[in-house]
Amino acid sequence: MDIGRYLPSTRLITMAASLLAAIGLVIGAQYISKTPGPSSLASAPKSPIDADWEQTLQEIQLEAGVSAPTPPPTNIVNAFLAEATSDNLTSTIGRTLLVNLSAANAQGLGNDIPTQDALIEAAAAQISSGTIRPYTAREVITIPQTKESLQQYGNQLMSILVTYPGTNAGEILFAFGETLDYNDPSKLEPVKTAKSAYQNLATGLMQLPVPETLAPLHVQIANNLSLMGSAAGEMSTVLTDPLRGLSGIHNYQTASDEASRLLTVIAGTFKNNGIIFNEDEPGATWNVFVASP
Repeated sequence: MDIGRYLPSTRLITMAASLLAAIGLVIGAQYISKTPGPSSLASAPKSPIDADWEQTLQEIQLEAGVSAPTPPPTNIVNAFLAEATSDNLTSTIGRTLLVNLSAANAQGLGNDIPTQDALIEAAAAQISSGTIRPYTAREVITIPQTKESLQQYGNQLMSILVTYPGTNAGEILFAFGETLDYNDPSKLEPVKTAKSAYQNLATGLMQLPVPETLAPLHVQIANNLSLMGSAAGEMSTVLTDPLRGLSGIHNYQTASDEASRLLTVIAGTFKNNGIIFNEDEPGATWNVFVASP
């Protein structure tokens, strides 16, 4: 599903504001913690850089009359990081970036690419979709696979997927886009209700009898629907916690794409086994997932 069809372009204003805020924190940290080096370094005698770069650096510093920067005490840095942590992901990442960059600059680092990559990686690691207990294959109710059981399963699965309330991806993404456009929390209602709707849908799917060969695919579909529900919960925080909200829509789209892929595989199984759904059956919708010849 192409998210661009549902999110108006003005959503970029919110994204840009979040990014500018983070950049401002980084620049501020560099300005506060950066200590200009003595000018005598410019005239320091040059010596070849060998494999022992640390010893070479110390020799240059001794010749220049300066000493290596003293790293800040670990317990102090950890205390600041603990204070920076909160329930708001955007604030937490902004504050931890500030602390970590300040600590790096105190050691004469921060402007080099490896240090910046490490800081970005550490910040990205804080963004997660939370923990949900995945369903396992053992929880699937399996039945022998026959042409009749495949037909029944196809009708039952599609009946639940197309009729369950509160899980229409188009409506959810549109509501998310309107929320960003108008900065109106009332427009988030479909996104908020989607969290429990998807989780209930996944629970309902796990109660269906499934032909044994389709059990591995079925449990993956249920787990991706659960992930979509969890992601919808993150999306609902976009006005108060932009980074969590934007992370949520990424997770939602990823889980949605994977669920669609799995459904396409199941549709192919029906086709390969000669299963034909009449137009008056719920399973007729499977034709959408079967590629045209």
